Amino acid sequence: MNMDANKDITAKINPKILSLTISAIVLAIAVAAFSWANIRKIAPPQRTEPTVSATDDSEAGNNLTGVPDNRTETQAVPQIIPQTAPKTEPQTVKSDVGAGAGTEAQAPSKSEEGAVSGAALKFALPLSTDIGADYSQGEMAYNSTLGDWRLHNGIDFNGLPGDSVKAVYEGVITAVYDNPLWGTVVEIDHGSGISAKYCGLEKDSVKPVNSSVGKGSEIGVLGVVPAESDRMPHLHFEITVNSVLADPLEVLGRN
Repeated sequence: MNMDANKDITAKINPKILSLTISAIVLAIAVAAFSWANIRKIAPPQRTEPTVSATDDSEAGNNLTGVPDNRTETQAVPQIIPQTAPKTEPQTVKSDVGAGAGTEAQAPSKSEEGAVSGAALKFALPLSTDIGADYSQGEMAYNSTLGDWRLHNGIDFNGLPGDSVKAVYEGVITAVYDNPLWGTVVEIDHGSGISAKYCGLEKDSVKPVNSSVGKGSEIGVLGVVPAESDRMPHLHFEITVNSVLADPLEVLGRN
């Protein structure tokens, strides 16, 4: 009974419909396969990056790849900053020119350009403390006796005829001579590059050449300075340091 019923149902199915159904199933399978293939091409599988493990300080700079490294190591060169020695300025001891005659004064240490070299020396004054004319510092000064303008390369220490003229420091007399402008002149080498001219002495009172003198010792007595005779009697005193004229009061430490 059932078998006959199935045969009747099969006989009733239209062969054309069956063919279309089979074709649709095959087409669906083909479309599904094509879509899967395209999905694999569009989205390739993701690669996983290898993780690099941290190394401690002992492995830093080591070649862990096995590939030879031909680079040479360079070391930082420390920067050297040259240092210059600090300059020391000499100290000038200022004192009152009005101090008593023969009072000692300390002279500053200076460079070779018209200044004291070596250790500071202590000097005595050659005459009184009364200054009649100053060192002109390279500027022209009017000379009333000669009636012209000229350099005044020394200091004039006022005094009276016959006053004792003293050596400002120990030394040796290197020259004694008469000059038409400066009268009788005594030149003394006081050492350390310092030489002094004592001008306007009494001719018969001076010590001879090559005589050694001590600081404060008498080298003669006051006479006349012909080029400055209209002034009161005085000693014209000049100093050179390393053969360069210098301010006598500055060298004597009385500036």
